Amino acid sequence: MKKSLKITLIVLGVLIGIIFLDTLQAKIFNNSPLLKMRDNLDGVNLDYVDKGLFVNYYHCNNSEKVTTWKNTKFACSVKEESNEEKYFKTIDNITIELSILKNWHYEEMTLEDSKFALKLYKNSQDKYATLNFYNNSFTVCGTGRTTEEITLNNGILATIGYYGEPIWSDISFYELNPNIAFINNGLEKEDTEEFLEIVKTLNIK
Repeated sequence: MKKSLKITLIVLGVLIGIIFLDTLQAKIFNNSPLLKMRDNLDGVNLDYVDKGLFVNYYHCNNSEKVTTWKNTKFACSVKEESNEEKYFKTIDNITIELSILKNWHYEEMTLEDSKFALKLYKNSQDKYATLNFYNNSFTVCGTGRTTEEITLNNGILATIGYYGEPIWSDISFYELNPNIAFINNGLEKEDTEEFLEIVKTLNIK
């Protein structure tokens, strides 16, 4: 065998070996291949693609990284945006947890008869509900009052109070804490019904 042909075959074998090992490490370890061309896409979901000889490496904007064989179709997963915000507050070693819908607003308040109060409203700051942590047990007038029970997401029962109208006046949680209650301050019927979805997420530890 001529020396030049032997050298050519050795070089070719080394190149094939390098390509094989590069492809193998990229696929096994989900890495970008060393021998590649990068396409910077800067898209909504996909940041860039490293194109190797036999594999493609996808780097998504959500930090997802995937190595696929050439010609294999791939799309970055789309993370669904949460329609609620988690709220936490600790008072006197008691933690209140609540999931507030994105289209609702909230702000903490100071009230004379409460250790803590959270104001929640949707469209108008003048029509809102408050989550009160009273200094003492929550009490109400029983005259003309009707009640019904609602089950929270944690399985605990809460009591909804009405005074002759289809719109609730208050919601109390005696199984969780007798000092804590929601008070309606002008929310209209449609908003009070939507607000119950927030109420159901309440947890007190």
